[in-house]
Amino acid sequence: ATALSLRDRLVESWNDTQTYFKEQDPKRVYYLSMEFLMGRSLLNTLYNLDVAAPYQEALTEMGYNSAGMLIKW
Repeated sequence: ATALSLRDRLVESWNDTQTYFKEQDPKRVYYLSMEFLMGRSLLNTLYNLDVAAPYQEALTEMGYNSAGMLIKW
């Protein structure tokens, strides 16, 4: 549920970005990396969207032990 709700937020932002790029027609640079860490990606998304604390609180309220999962950087 955490990953899906974050995905929904990211998709909204991504759609806005794609609309902007379509209107502005800028040059683009693409980068592909084979390094991929799923757990780290989830935490990065939580912090980048500034929702880490509310998610940790929600998980705790639901009975999940999230101690150590969401570490303040």
